[in-house]
Amino acid sequence: MERRIRIGLIIDFLSSEYTELLIEGIKECGHRMNADVFVLQIGQLENPSENFDYQCFAATAFITKNHLDGIVFVSAIENHFVSEKTLLSYIKKFSKIPVVNITEIIPDVPSIVSEYEIAYTSLIEHIIKDVKARKFLIITVDDKSDEVVKREKCIKKVFNQYHISYEKQVVIKSLFSYSKCMNSLTKYESENPSAKYDFDAIIALNDDMAAAAIDFFKVRGVDIPEKVVVVGFDDMRKAKLNNPPISTVNQKVFEQCYVASRTLYDMIFDKKVPPVQIIQAKGILRKSSNAENYFRVIQNNEYLEIDRAALAGSQSVYSAAEWYKKKTNLFRAAKCLLEMQSSTNKDNMFNLMDNYLNSFEITNFAIIAYEKPKVEKAMFKSFNLPSKANLFFYVNRKENVVYRYSSDEKISFNPNNDFLPEEYSNFAHNPILTVPLFVGETQYGYSVFHGGKFTKKFCRENLKCYLCRPKILFDNR
Repeated sequence: MERRIRIGLIIDFLSSEYTELLIEGIKECGHRMNADVFVLQIGQLENPSENFDYQCFAATAFITKNHLDGIVFVSAIENHFVSEKTLLSYIKKFSKIPVVNITEIIPDVPSIVSEYEIAYTSLIEHIIKDVKARKFLIITVDDKSDEVVKREKCIKKVFNQYHISYEKQVVIKSLFSYSKCMNSLTKYESENPSAKYDFDAIIALNDDMAAAAIDFFKVRGVDIPEKVVVVGFDDMRKAKLNNPPISTVNQKVFEQCYVASRTLYDMIFDKKVPPVQIIQAKGILRKSSNAENYFRVIQNNEYLEIDRAALAGSQSVYSAAEWYKKKTNLFRAAKCLLEMQSSTNKDNMFNLMDNYLNSFEITNFAIIAYEKPKVEKAMFKSFNLPSKANLFFYVNRKENVVYRYSSDEKISFNPNNDFLPEEYSNFAHNPILTVPLFVGETQYGYSVFHGGKFTKKFCRENLKCYLCRPKILFDNR
C-alpha cells in the first residue's frame, strides 16, 4: 500500500509549550492536507552541557527521503550554541528533501517570519507613555542569539526615544525558564541585600521569566500590578492563566507552523512558494499591566489589543507553579522519557518505560532496538543508523494490535528504509513522535509513539512485564 505524504517537524525538546504549539500547527495542516506528521526531537545543536543531551541529535538520521517527504526547521530553538554559518550548514545538510524554516530568514530556504518588532516596541512604549513607568527591572538572557539581541534592541530603541538610560536600569541575566529565572532573582537578592524593589515596571524577555518575577516579588510583598507592572513575551497559554494574567506579545506560533507546513506541502508537489512570508505579531494587554485602565488609550492602535476575556475573569487562573502541573499527558510523558536517559543501565530505562506507559496512557507505541547498540562518546555532527534493528514492542490501540519481542518471533528490518517494519508502519494517529533511546554514551534504539488513552485493563494485560524485562531482547540477538 502506498504511504501518505509525510511532513516532519524538527524540534529541540518536547517538554515546552512553544514546541507544543508548533506541533499543533503542523498537526492541523497535516489533517487538512491528508498527510502524516512526524516530530523529531534532536536536542540543541552543539549544546556543550555535560550531560548526554547530544545523543538526541541521532534523530536527524531520519531526515531522509526514505522517511520523510519534507521538513519544517525552527532555527530560533537551534541557534543558541552555534554560529549563523554553522546553523546554515546544518539546514543545508537536510536539504536533500524540501525544507521550510520558521523564525528567521535563511538564504535559499523558504522562511516564515513573525514580525514582532512593531508590536513589541508598541507594548514597551505603552508602558512608558501611558503607564508612566521610568524605573525598570529588565530580565534578559545570557545568550547572544539573534532573538535575544533583537528583543534587547527593541527595548533600547524605545528607551532612547523617551530619553531613558538602559544602562541605569537593573538588568538581570538568566535563561528562558521559570526555574532558572527564579534562581537568578534569588541570587541577585543575596548579592544585593540592601537593594530596594522600587521599580515601576519589569520587562522580561519571555512569559516564563515574567511569571517567575511575579511570583518572586509577590512573596516579598510587592503589589503587582498596583505598584509594579510586568510584561513578558511569547503569549504562551500560561500567560493567560497566570495570576495575574500577563501582558505579552503574541508571535502566533501556531500560525507560523501551519503556514510553514502548508508551504512545505506545496513544495513537495513542486509548486512555487514565496521565499519569505511574514506573520504580524500583536501586543496583548492583560491584568499584569493594568490593562483595564487603557481601553480608550489603545483602541486605535493596530499593534496592541486588550484581552477582554482575561480581564472579565472568564478563564481559570493559576499561579505559574500550578500551570506546570497542567501539562498534557503527552508532554509529561516526553519529559519523563528525557529524564530516564540518565538511568544507569538499559534495564532501568525499560523499567521506567513500563511505568510511564501506564501512568501517561500512551495509545500507540513502538520500541525499536538496534541489533548492535552504538557508542557515541562525544558530540557528533551526523549519526549513521545501523542496518539492522529489531521491533521490540508495538501497540496500536485503535486496531487492537500488540507485538512483543521474542527470540522465536523476531521481526528484523533496516531502519534506514523506514521508521518501522512495513507491516507495522500504519500508526493510527498524528502526530507521530520519534525520540532516540540512549543510556549515557550508548544508543540502544528509538521510540515512536502517539499519546492518547489506554484502558487500565489493556495496559495491565498487554504492557506489564514485557517492558520491564529488556534482557529478553539483548540476550537473544
